[in-house]
Amino acid sequence: MGELRSNHFHSGIDIKTDGVEGLPVYAAADGHIARIKIAHGGYGNALYMLHPNGTTTVYAHLREFKGKLGEYIKNAQYKKESFTIELFPSKSQFSYKKGDILAYSGNSGSSSGAHLHFEIRDKNQLVLNPMAYNFDEVDDNIPPAILKVAIKPLDINARVNDEFRRKEFVPIRKGNTLQLNKKITLTGTLGFEILTHDKQSYSRNKNGVQLIEFYFDEELVFKQEINTFSFGETRNILALINFEVMKKNRSRFNKLYIDDGGKLSIYKKSVNKGKITITDTLEHTVKIDLTDTYKNKTSLSFKVQGENEPSHKRVTTKYASRNNILSNTLILKSPVKKDQSPYATVYANRMKYELTPAYFENNEAVYLWNLKYALPDSTDICGDKKYSKFDAMIPSGVEFNFYNKNFNLYFPKKALFDTLYLTSDYEMKGDLEVFKIGDVSAPMRKRITVNLKPKEAYADRKRTAVYSYPGKGYIGGKWKGNDISFITRDWGKFTLLTDTKKPTINPIKVNKNQLRFVIKDDLSGIKDYRLTIDGQWVLMKYDYKRKLLWSEKKDAKILFKGKVKLVIRDNAGNSKIYTSTL
Repeated sequence: MGELRSNHFHSGIDIKTDGVEGLPVYAAADGHIARIKIAHGGYGNALYMLHPNGTTTVYAHLREFKGKLGEYIKNAQYKKESFTIELFPSKSQFSYKKGDILAYSGNSGSSSGAHLHFEIRDKNQLVLNPMAYNFDEVDDNIPPAILKVAIKPLDINARVNDEFRRKEFVPIRKGNTLQLNKKITLTGTLGFEILTHDKQSYSRNKNGVQLIEFYFDEELVFKQEINTFSFGETRNILALINFEVMKKNRSRFNKLYIDDGGKLSIYKKSVNKGKITITDTLEHTVKIDLTDTYKNKTSLSFKVQGENEPSHKRVTTKYASRNNILSNTLILKSPVKKDQSPYATVYANRMKYELTPAYFENNEAVYLWNLKYALPDSTDICGDKKYSKFDAMIPSGVEFNFYNKNFNLYFPKKALFDTLYLTSDYEMKGDLEVFKIGDVSAPMRKRITVNLKPKEAYADRKRTAVYSYPGKGYIGGKWKGNDISFITRDWGKFTLLTDTKKPTINPIKVNKNQLRFVIKDDLSGIKDYRLTIDGQWVLMKYDYKRKLLWSEKKDAKILFKGKVKLVIRDNAGNSKIYTSTL
């Protein structure tokens, strides 16, 4: 519960089945089935059980249903002629007592391995922490782990060990406590982050941490507690984790401050949004406490030394980085050259600005420019003149339209978490047009509309769509004139591909009792499928992970007989037909 995933919180618990499917799944309490959802992705085959106290329990990734419930679902699928379906039975249709068998466990939907996903929700469908119900089966005497601590400058005058750089530190254990054994000097406004997870006894799984408390000089300045949350807010996890770091190395650092655009019910307390400002030369105490649901606790305590103003010292680091952006600040670097001016010149807003080095790193001068003041058109450092690749500064809280010769963008209100410094590029890669739009390390809250303006001619537009580059992941899009539009919540590289190849159908078993096929499509992917026998629709179940399609009879006693016709269609509109006679 609350484990940090790449774009959402994990909502509930996963119960292992040792890789086995078909284990009985029991009702957690008395109640009735209020909702049934069958889907190819997501929760796959899922049941939602409503209980007299107003709570709902959810059972997901199921393999199959038996008895009257199974017949009810199958009949509804045959009536609608669709495998995917959502049903809302009446209260009197499917009632169960605690311990009754509801269904059988599986690996359906987006599950990556056989298990049962189990949730408890309140009357408003807010997710509750199942572990708070004290399952006797769970043995947990292991406290949460703190793998790393990171400190990030949040304004242009902030420094960590005299550098304008986010720095990571690894705690070490001394006796029963965790400490940092490195000297840390800080100045300005800063944010602390931790890389953490929690384990249970006899399990390798790295779970979420329920309670995080951050103290500065013995004052609780930030508290985060995951006991409940709504699905509507879960996308805001992208402001809780350090999204840029996650994109670079997959590490999910939990911020101990509320960043721009962050709005989550799990924030229980914050002083100055958890951000620390140091303007003195005193020694300060930092303490971070982590507690899991079973009250196992880990504490990390260390000292930091304050500096009352940014240092201009020379620093040596083995982690030299290229020019980049941090906390709305552009970092510029240049080798120190003899007999040349140490000033950097920034041209912006038709004005000329001179910057002195903020500090020296190894043998380079480091310059800092506040991007919120203006986007630079170009820079000149020691005679090295470079033109900026910034297209626009796009605010986060309003609707915004952007136009250029290669594409247009439409941002709905609050699509962004923070101000976006848009960059883009266009190039030909062999026969492919590649549109690079935005920085993949900048998260988006809502989908935006992208309108590409291709320069190449595409004869078969009906089968030409937008794909991610170079992975060739299908995105889609709609043509209007010479342009094609699509929606996305991800920045990156996009290209146009034409898919004229039909899907493939490989019959595995075709007899009067069962129909099984492996279906594949190499580019745009399978969109839909339909199997009939003498024109009568047959329910076919589909597992996209195994590319497997298999039948379920409406009446198990009646043999399949007649002309079998299977039609598979991909997202580009290409169709493949298989026929046989039983």
